[in-house]
Amino acid sequence: MDPLNHALIAWVIANSFNVDVRTRRFCLLAGVIPDIDGIPVLFDEQLFQAVHHTFGHTLLFGVLVSLVLALFLEKKRLGFSVILLGFVAHLGADIIGSNWPVPVLAPFLPAQISVSPYVSDFVIYSVIGPVFLVLGTLAAVLILIRLKRTPMEFFSKRWDGIMVNFLTLPFKEKCHDCGKRAFFMCEACQRAVCRSHVAGSAKQILCRTCSTSTPKQ
Repeated sequence: MDPLNHALIAWVIANSFNVDVRTRRFCLLAGVIPDIDGIPVLFDEQLFQAVHHTFGHTLLFGVLVSLVLALFLEKKRLGFSVILLGFVAHLGADIIGSNWPVPVLAPFLPAQISVSPYVSDFVIYSVIGPVFLVLGTLAAVLILIRLKRTPMEFFSKRWDGIMVNFLTLPFKEKCHDCGKRAFFMCEACQRAVCRSHVAGSAKQILCRTCSTSTPKQ
């Protein structure tokens, strides 16, 4: 299954629990980190074919990653469980949404799991994958509406807030200056503004009024 699907699944899982932002970030990271064994695809196709879905796609690796990340959390037990669930979801998604077998219990048991012998590649990649993508997107929209969060939170709480405003303000606010649909919130005066009347920079989103009155740094 593609990285976007894995990220969406982990994001939905992270927001299904009452955890802090760091735990949500770690859960999202755990949801995509199994594909670390696929990095060779960037420079060697044969090596990629040899190592992808190996050490990164094992439960042992997931437990180790979850334990390490949980050390940096206040609620370590809950955090460990949420992070591990995000990791396990990746393995499960690959089992039913990929024709690559997954060595879940390696190196203890050699068995590899996949639906590929029972389901055609067409169904896996043209039905299962798109269905997961649609469901994940719908869940992310629901999280946006109810919790005012987007996956941008992984990188920055501030930029997450900007993204939330951009996606939600047009449906409920109008520009303070011209009355058109608003997309931004001035970080100085908290007035809603449209794309034509936003100013500032990457460091601060401002309306035209605050932009002219705020000293340049």
